[in-house]
Amino acid sequence: MAGFLNAITGSVGIKKVYAIGDTGPAGGKIYILPASLGGGGGSYYYEAWTTDIVNGETGNIRWSSDTTTLLGASGTAIGTGPTNTALIPGGASAECTGTTRGGESDWFFPSKNELNEMYVNRTAIGEFKTSGNYTTYWSSTEGSATQAHGQVFSDGSQYGNMSKTQIRNVRPSRRFLA
Repeated sequence: MAGFLNAITGSVGIKKVYAIGDTGPAGGKIYILPASLGGGGGSYYYEAWTTDIVNGETGNIRWSSDTTTLLGASGTAIGTGPTNTALIPGGASAECTGTTRGGESDWFFPSKNELNEMYVNRTAIGEFKTSGNYTTYWSSTEGSATQAHGQVFSDGSQYGNMSKTQIRNVRPSRRFLA
């Protein structure tokens, strides 16, 4: 733990320092550390739910309720998930933002690169589908008017040409200041 000085009150406090796989303040698992990607993560920690959003028998969800319009959710970088999420109506976006977990309601649908970091740290997060059917997860990154990016958790393959009408797994994410 690192200490910090509050400039207004002059008091010294303790600031929690997290590692990959630690439990975050909302009960998720930490998968991105501040500045761990050459500053791409900014001053934020990122935590992911420890389970997929379940929708029906397979747990799979459509990317959006609009599968034929270019919505502008094109951010791929770490930090663009919340912006992408705000542009996407219905589907996986609504499932992520319509959820309160661990007392927090700021969950979002991860961007392509945020999802890849989940894949890299999948063992520390846990509960991803990595074998059998249904191992592909949606990202919030759009590929075209009718396609979006996803990632296969059985082998790490990323695809930008998945039809938005398909159903895939979804894992919510949130970020919080260090």
